[in-house]
Amino acid sequence: MYADKFKKDVEFMKKKLWGDVYFDNKEKKWTTNEVGADGKALTRTFNQFIMDPIIKLSRAIMEGNKE
Repeated sequence: MYADKFKKDVEFMKKKLWGDVYFDNKEKKWTTNEVGADGKALTRTFNQFIMDPIIKLSRAIMEGNKE
């Protein structure tokens, strides 16, 4: 899904989703820096693209949200 979204191949995305890699939304760039161009802390890509959506979905289900 993310390979299609970012127009990258699956192998590229596998490498970017693991380890100390971050995606700076403002710059639209992959980086190994923990701080983005705007000076704010970045979230690791695995957390940003995998864990955060799962947690949000689980909370919505547990709380009975219809959204």
